[in-house]
Amino acid sequence: MKHKKKIILSVVAVVMLICAFVGVSFAYFTDTTTSTNNVVVAGKIKIIQNETNRIGQDVTVAGTSLLPVVEAKNEADRSVTHAIGGVVYNFYTHKNLIERVISLENVGSNNAYVRTIIAVPKIGNDLIKIVKNEYAALIRWKKIDSVTINGVQNTIWIGTYVDYLEPGELSAPSLLQFYLDKTATSADLEGITNLSISVVSQAVQHGGFEDVTAEYALNEAFGEITATHHPFA
Repeated sequence: MKHKKKIILSVVAVVMLICAFVGVSFAYFTDTTTSTNNVVVAGKIKIIQNETNRIGQDVTVAGTSLLPVVEAKNEADRSVTHAIGGVVYNFYTHKNLIERVISLENVGSNNAYVRTIIAVPKIGNDLIKIVKNEYAALIRWKKIDSVTINGVQNTIWIGTYVDYLEPGELSAPSLLQFYLDKTATSADLEGITNLSISVVSQAVQHGGFEDVTAEYALNEAFGEITATHHPFA
């Protein structure tokens, strides 16, 4: 099957738990213009990766230390529900938990298929936990274990949005929160001074891919994400 020329882009945000860094990657097959605030323009495709708390306020983790969470004494107080875009999500209320709600906004003029890829370092027995959008009608998740990134073992989560984003549309969130498990000890983090949870969002034009799935279109544009082929290599 022949497809139209692909217009693709990616937005990269690397979350440093001690020192924060945010960057952008390059687009393929097109000229690109890169600006600040996680905006990448490629042809007529333009998306923004928003990183906020649950009520839409911008957040940053610069200078934040990742400490084991402390749960509320009463189990009933350990989570709270909150509606985003008409969907009710469950948020944990643990102390030392980091809230980072990641969503994508299509600020271009064309429909776009999108996905978000999250790399989580494997510390101890998977002590870094992420809370993500589990509504399969909105996002399909794929997990890849034991991926080496800069000498560190990671678990990669790929969240592919089932439907395309229309111009002006804000996606449902993908990542909601992350935290260090309460069982973590100083020994588990011995020798580690900086940890990063890397988040990359990718988009490809919907035009020409109307008869295939979002996963197929994104794999055509960027290649299938595997333990050896991923945006963090």
